[in-house]
Amino acid sequence: MLKRIGPPLVALMSLFMGGGVGYFVLGVVFHRQWTLLDCIWMSVISITTVGYGEAFPLDFPAARFYTMALLISGMGVGVWAMSSVTAFFVEGHLGLFFRERALEKRIEQLSAHTIVCGLSPSSEHVITEHLVAGRAVVLVDPRHELAQKIHDRWHELAVVIGDPSVDDVLLRAGIGRARSVVCCLDTDRDNLFLVITARQLAAGIEIVVECDDQASVGKFKAAGATHVVNPSFIGGMRIASQVLRPSAVAFLDQMLRSGDARVSEVVVHASSAVAGQTLGATRLQETTGLHPVAVRLVGEAGFVYSPGDDVVLMAGTTLIVMGERARLQKVEAVCGPR
Repeated sequence: MLKRIGPPLVALMSLFMGGGVGYFVLGVVFHRQWTLLDCIWMSVISITTVGYGEAFPLDFPAARFYTMALLISGMGVGVWAMSSVTAFFVEGHLGLFFRERALEKRIEQLSAHTIVCGLSPSSEHVITEHLVAGRAVVLVDPRHELAQKIHDRWHELAVVIGDPSVDDVLLRAGIGRARSVVCCLDTDRDNLFLVITARQLAAGIEIVVECDDQASVGKFKAAGATHVVNPSFIGGMRIASQVLRPSAVAFLDQMLRSGDARVSEVVVHASSAVAGQTLGATRLQETTGLHPVAVRLVGEAGFVYSPGDDVVLMAGTTLIVMGERARLQKVEAVCGPR
């Protein structure tokens, strides 16, 4: 709103005040007893052409020439201001402005959410998956013209319009309370600068970045990225898997596209009822209907696949579970804080 109607309104107010100062200077030069308030009043009624008459007699040529110049310049600035304000209302920008303010209030209440930077074919899938899974997500994109399109497609999506590599924009997106940042800008250069910015603002946040060049993976890691994904590499591996392991790929595709089944990770909270117990003692299979596919123990880089009942679920242990969302939510409730 400030960018659209701020400059013309400021120019109009400056012309009102400047015109009044000009009259006051003329009064001083030609020895007229004109107060500053009367001069500003004369400037306003002249520029707005309200026809109230002269606030004081303009009975010498300099005042008349000055008034003509003020009227001509005032017409141009006035038309600019009125057209800008009218366009702001007619084009629907006012509604967008209030909608953005409402979204900002929603973002202020979010925590442990994901910030997706840049709307791209890849990030669209990231956003959709978060919404399907019921996870909080905020989109940051610098293109104002996409705001209405994004709102029409995802009514519930919180959006911040601005350059994500700017500190203030990421702060508005709640990076201090976020769980992760996904970088999907147009170029590796933009993403690299975004990674540096995000890491400086939130030292412990998870940063996942999309890169075009596999050779850039090391640079992204050095800049602070937690995970680097190369769509070309992933796509090539997917094609190879389709040839070599077609049934496994078909299973994964069916699971991901069914709309309900998911592979998810659940971290055992310190206050959870199952913290410190063995997997068998938790009776997770009986209470939730799911058994972990794999477990990553605290301090370990690898996974324990098909874990046995003797595996101890210490606080911080990550469970990889697969099943319907309702059952996944039960596992999260059991392993989450009490």
